[in-house]
Amino acid sequence: MAQTIETSSLATFDIKRFIFRVLANWYWFVITVSVAYAYVTLKNLYQIPIYGVHTKIMIQKKQTGEESYLKSLQFFDQGKSMEDEIEMLKSYQLNYQTISELPEFRISYFKVERFSQEELYKNTPIVFIPDTALYNAAHTQFMVTALSENEVLIEIKGGKFNQKVLLGESIQSEVLNGALIKTSKFSSTDIGKQYMFTISELHSLTNYYASNIKIQLITETGGVLWLWTSGTVAEKEADYLNKLVELYIENELEQKNKIAENTIQFIDKQLVGIIDSLKTTGDSLQEFQLSTGIFNLSQEGDALYDGIKNAQETIVELYFKKKYYHYVLNQVKSKTDTVKSIIIPSVMGIDDVLLMQKIETVSRLNEQLKEKGFGVLDVSNVPSVRIIAEKIELFNNQIIRYVEGNLAVLDQAVNEKNNEIKELSLKIQRLPAIERKMTTIERKYNFNDNIYTYLLQKKTEAGITKASNKTDVKVLDKAKPENRILQTQNQANPMSAMLLGLIIPIVIIVLKDFFNFKIIDRSDIERSVHSPIIGTIGHYEKKSGIPVFENPKSPISESYRVLRTNLQYLLLDDLNKVIGLTSTSGGEGKTFTSVNLASIIAMSNKKTLLIGLDLRKPKIHTMFDMPNDIGISNYLIGQYDVDQIILPTQIANLSIVLSGPIPPNPAELIESEKMFRLIEYAKMNFDYIIIDTPPVAIVTDALLISQYTDINLYVIRQNYTLKSAANIINEVAQKMNRLNIVINDVEFDKGYGYDYSYSYGFGMEHGYYEDEGTKPGLLARLKGFFR
Repeated sequence: MAQTIETSSLATFDIKRFIFRVLANWYWFVITVSVAYAYVTLKNLYQIPIYGVHTKIMIQKKQTGEESYLKSLQFFDQGKSMEDEIEMLKSYQLNYQTISELPEFRISYFKVERFSQEELYKNTPIVFIPDTALYNAAHTQFMVTALSENEVLIEIKGGKFNQKVLLGESIQSEVLNGALIKTSKFSSTDIGKQYMFTISELHSLTNYYASNIKIQLITETGGVLWLWTSGTVAEKEADYLNKLVELYIENELEQKNKIAENTIQFIDKQLVGIIDSLKTTGDSLQEFQLSTGIFNLSQEGDALYDGIKNAQETIVELYFKKKYYHYVLNQVKSKTDTVKSIIIPSVMGIDDVLLMQKIETVSRLNEQLKEKGFGVLDVSNVPSVRIIAEKIELFNNQIIRYVEGNLAVLDQAVNEKNNEIKELSLKIQRLPAIERKMTTIERKYNFNDNIYTYLLQKKTEAGITKASNKTDVKVLDKAKPENRILQTQNQANPMSAMLLGLIIPIVIIVLKDFFNFKIIDRSDIERSVHSPIIGTIGHYEKKSGIPVFENPKSPISESYRVLRTNLQYLLLDDLNKVIGLTSTSGGEGKTFTSVNLASIIAMSNKKTLLIGLDLRKPKIHTMFDMPNDIGISNYLIGQYDVDQIILPTQIANLSIVLSGPIPPNPAELIESEKMFRLIEYAKMNFDYIIIDTPPVAIVTDALLISQYTDINLYVIRQNYTLKSAANIINEVAQKMNRLNIVINDVEFDKGYGYDYSYSYGFGMEHGYYEDEGTKPGLLARLKGFFR
């Protein structure tokens, strides 16, 4: 049953109750809507504008004239990938280099206003000149107040640092080392104003700008890129874009020159050994010709010699390729990031597209690893960095296997040409001895000469390329502050804010009701309790425990009159009316209701007896300001007679029997014969008997006394009694005579009492269970709303 009652109460939404709750708390809607509107208005008013600046560059894809000629020499690639160039412009490396060359970006200066901060950039009247690295002061906000033309106060929020210094005077502390200097922008109007400067860490600053820049390819087929960034200072953003493009162009040209330099260095290393061999064979040939006087071969010898010469030229090309592949193999096996500086095959005149693609892939991966692995000591601890490192290792292994395979093919080709030379050499053996010897010497000389000539040709081509290198990037439009664009602000909509102001208290009201497991109004009781509701008692905030006597014209007094009238109709046929009152637990107003009900009946000229039968926790004596020395417990144990324990009160026609000292066995005393005699005596001498019994969920005293009562009242306190108490009430109703419900502490002004049978309680606030004599303040009302 408990589960059914609780679930149904949660699942039922009473629209009528909700409307009354909203109307009762109208002032909170006014407050939240006003606050929301004021906040949005101020936010929009003091919101710092964001400006966007842009630059436009063109990256040439096609070469004309001289460049086409150089491309034919295989020193130019097949064009640039726009996607790669965009990634390069957004790369951490390039943006880090840009920030490093803009030292003014490390320290940001602001003018502090009441509700906003304006960044000054190059217009600050005071600048900070650091003496050392700025690592300790990074991400710290330093407040500077100009006290005079020569003195300032510098401090950190929170009191970590506070010092008056002269402008130009050295500051030495754990957090800051340097000096504050006046600029040409300083004037007497700056005295008394507050400024702020913050020091940014290079790594975080780089990440911010790298993520803030937007790059778009204007045309799909063209090479024009549009770069855009935004910030509160258009001049600062323009400086950043221009420096970024400048360094991008410099790096691109530097990379071209580096390729040419690496090629020349590689060729120079090969020439060192060839020059010695060429000189030795040349000297041998000249000496042989002078000693024999033979300078030309016969027609047959020439033919054989030409065949050997052609084979040797082929071997020279194969030899050069082997040298290059060995160079690549050594670079890759070195396990360093030198792969990115490896000379690509096309630069060396080697047509190997697959190898070139692999080298370029590893080079890009190394750039990514350097960017994402900044400051990472162990890549295995960072999954994203570890994946890149594993890809590099995979491609390096592929390059090694590919190069080793090509070397094997080249070795086979060299062997074939050597066999061809051997066959021609056998034929030369048939020539005369002198001619044969000359052929051998000339063949060695020509072999070295061919290699030397080939290397010199490539060196010359590389030198021409380096001398004629120029950037492929052209700036079409520089970033200019005057061309700034005011970005569309994400300004808050006042109407949306006002709507939110309405929604917030509505949500709170709904959630309070949805998650409330206490009885809120009459419908909660009617859905789950079978007993009828006989009356409702309004909320009372005064100190008095008997308001019907002390404030007979109060709304709560009227509510007790309604309850008295209802009881009179129910008890028309009873000569002596015995009324028992109980509740689920303490704090629900059972005793308060007993005293005031007895008082209001007595005030109608009915002799009334109030019996305090809550022997375990008596309270009636405190409400009448009487000692609890003599009471029903003394009578039940035989110490006093009936007439000795019935005491008069200041209220006419009202007598009371106090509880007396707390006995050890209340239940046994209530079941005694003396209890029966007391009730019989009371019936003969009084019109109404009101019995205040203990809570039924704690002890069984109320059930024991119900045998003497004509009607029983079960007191439920609004917003206090749990809904699950309905199960106890229904069980008690089966054991008690004519059980009726009295709802206590109804707060009509909060929208809880809209469906009750009387409305005298409007305007009442919390209170009689606490000593409140005045209206609660705003804070107390706020707590009450969210309670």
